[in-house]
Amino acid sequence: MRWGIHPKGSTVGYAGYAENIVYTQAVFELWEKYLEDAAPANAEVAWDHLRVEMWLDSGRVILFPTVSPYRYRIEKAVCQIICPDLLNFYETLIEAKIPDNKFGLALCKKEREVAVLLSTAAKQMNLPARLNLQSVRVLYYGADLENLIREDNFNIQQICSKS
Repeated sequence: MRWGIHPKGSTVGYAGYAENIVYTQAVFELWEKYLEDAAPANAEVAWDHLRVEMWLDSGRVILFPTVSPYRYRIEKAVCQIICPDLLNFYETLIEAKIPDNKFGLALCKKEREVAVLLSTAAKQMNLPARLNLQSVRVLYYGADLENLIREDNFNIQQICSKS
């Protein structure tokens, strides 16, 4: 995956372009890039959880720290992956011209699928230990930014005891 760095005001954005890999692999690289580059840049930021936003209409998954469940941005660095296969999924739904209720259900199902994959990747990477914390709370949102899709609270003891 190709990574680019985009400064935006006081925030640095690490963008991963998944042109040659599928999102199921790209989510692991998202967490790795966050842990290696964005988390150290956010070391002085007072945050209480990580927020994941899934924008399937543009094929993007964005990861950043925040202090509230609302869309309040405080980060010094953010990571995102741009996945053509997620965008293709969305565009295929649009082209199918299915009824709105079926469109919404298919979109929600895909968002949940991506959230579960992100959760699995975070757990495998031992997120709390890598961030030098006892626990890490992760909230996952879709493009509406209002309805919580999933919430994880990774605890270092839970992850270590299952290893």
